Amino acid sequence: MAGRSGMRFGLIGWACGLSLCLAGGGFSVAPSPGNPLRTALPAEEAVLHSYLRALTRVPRGADLRRLQAEGRARGFRWVDSGVLVRILPAPGQKDAVVQALVQVPGVRVTNAYPTAIEALVPYDRVGALASIPGIRQVTHPRWLRPMVVSEGLSVVGAVRWQQLPQILGMTQPVRVGVVDIGFKGYQGLTGTELPPTGRVHTRNFRQDRDFESTEHGTAVAEIVIDFTSDVELYLAAVSTAGELAQAVDWLRQQGVQVINGSIGTIVRAGNGCCSPEYDELDRAARAGIVSFFAAGNEALSHWYAPDFADPDRDGWLNFQTLIPFVPGLLPDGSELNCFRAQRGHDLTLALLWYDWPATARDYGLYVFDALSLQPIAVADEPQTGTQEPVEYIELTGLIPRDGTYCVAIRRNQGAGGVPVELFIDSDLCGGRTPCFTYVVPEFSIIGPADGRNVIAVGGTVWNTDVLAPYSSWGPTLDGRLKPDITAPTHVSTRTYGDQGFVFAGTSAATPHATGAVALMRRKAFSVFPGTTVYEVLKARSRDLGPPGPDPMYGAGRLFMLPP
Repeated sequence: MAGRSGMRFGLIGWACGLSLCLAGGGFSVAPSPGNPLRTALPAEEAVLHSYLRALTRVPRGADLRRLQAEGRARGFRWVDSGVLVRILPAPGQKDAVVQALVQVPGVRVTNAYPTAIEALVPYDRVGALASIPGIRQVTHPRWLRPMVVSEGLSVVGAVRWQQLPQILGMTQPVRVGVVDIGFKGYQGLTGTELPPTGRVHTRNFRQDRDFESTEHGTAVAEIVIDFTSDVELYLAAVSTAGELAQAVDWLRQQGVQVINGSIGTIVRAGNGCCSPEYDELDRAARAGIVSFFAAGNEALSHWYAPDFADPDRDGWLNFQTLIPFVPGLLPDGSELNCFRAQRGHDLTLALLWYDWPATARDYGLYVFDALSLQPIAVADEPQTGTQEPVEYIELTGLIPRDGTYCVAIRRNQGAGGVPVELFIDSDLCGGRTPCFTYVVPEFSIIGPADGRNVIAVGGTVWNTDVLAPYSSWGPTLDGRLKPDITAPTHVSTRTYGDQGFVFAGTSAATPHATGAVALMRRKAFSVFPGTTVYEVLKARSRDLGPPGPDPMYGAGRLFMLPP
């Protein structure tokens, strides 16, 4: 197989400590002749992510704080002395893999599905996973995040619905599920901004047990309840894709009619496949549950191309082929997609290519200092035919100085012929200006909003009906229209208002759609499933942008035309 990068994070070789080690110390391997920036890796080690491979070489008595900090830079989180991992079983091998995992001392399987398994593994036992038959890849979980960067009720026509008598409404409260990263302060709002304590039900699926990690979910629930307070509210806290799948399954079993998810992940296939949360959302839809998820805030922090363009054949992708280029060992010119960042800023980058569920096209993701062209971070895992087409970097407080940094993408092996995408953390540019030199808003819908049975909600500024500049655009990579609908954002909530902020982002838009369906079921459509009520709602949406459905506004802006 092709070699691995010689520029590695500091854990490799251990002596590098917490800094990002660029010399590749600790492995005695020959350079790869095809790429001087890489070193060769024995094929039998390819199943484990490089961070996990490095953990197998850590001496006893190592500083766990260092290990944890290094792991976070590569997309891993620790709970006590264990690492949370995502295991991809070969087709039909899920049960056998789970049985083998539970035989490894200290391993705890947290959720298991045919497409992915999540497990908490003691750091000194990760090496055992490489020898388990039926595992094609062990990597970091898909982390979910809130979509953040009311006045919306009057804009969408909810006030007139609230004034209607109960025509064919329900005698029992509507059951609404809100799945989010955390619900800080929710108890202080029960009976006022939220339903009474007896009608608020909670479940914590997070492995770190931090149900109140953020107030984001509380603000989302507030908007839902602004539409109708006669709700049986179910709050589920999650942090990974596997936990989201568990939460959706639980909400379905509780009999909810509507699910709200103002969260998502930039690591997704773009065609609604290849991860367990999609399967559970499909099951929910078959049960008549309508699921609204944030379309994403990535329009200004996303780049896309239909193929890997390398006209000078030096191995580096050209983000813009119209600019003159010079082949060379290091990237230059349009082979660099640059951004500004401040010292100590948190940074997340994801490189994806449309070759799911497993790829032999082997690409690498590099972050360079623009002044020195010295790499500050590299993600270059092996793709040999069993791994997902993903490279991921997460830097927490490790940007060395204020300045300009540039992303480069290298092809190590395999032909092009598939679309390539790059995401950067949208918080970097505040949702107002492009984050990169080269930005492409099309195809920037995040997961699971790209799902076939998920309603993706974009955001319009509540008092102008203009699409929020950050609101992700469709279509999906397999050509489906997304977002499905848009709703108001930049609105007020008690949770964020007490801090002097408005609630912005598609996170704030999504509960407007959820609340609208809950209100309509309460007033006049109680005999219909949530999916049917949404179709009524969509048909009454207000067309904005180009005539007809489009990949910016979807069917239009939410509008509740009274019956």
